[in-house]
Amino acid sequence: MFLNREPCTAVALKRFIVVSCYFLCAFQKYESLKDSIPDVSWMKDYLPEQKQLDRLSQLIYQFRSRISLPEIPDLKVYFHMTQIYQRFCLKFGV
Repeated sequence: MFLNREPCTAVALKRFIVVSCYFLCAFQKYESLKDSIPDVSWMKDYLPEQKQLDRLSQLIYQFRSRISLPEIPDLKVYFHMTQIYQRFCLKFGV
């Protein structure tokens, strides 16, 4: 019974090595990509504070709940009515 565990341990060790190599390569790739991204920390000076953004989102939500937009008509019905109108105009010369 213990003899059968040896191949499983070898497989598990190989799997661990492969996964470790994968994560190491991924981490190195992440670091190289991170170094190539330009520094945008200067943008923080131009962005509003979080409280102001939260207040703006609240106002937009309140505004959205107070207004109602008309429903958009079905385009198939619109095009069908347009064709009927064009035929009417052609037939009666309107």
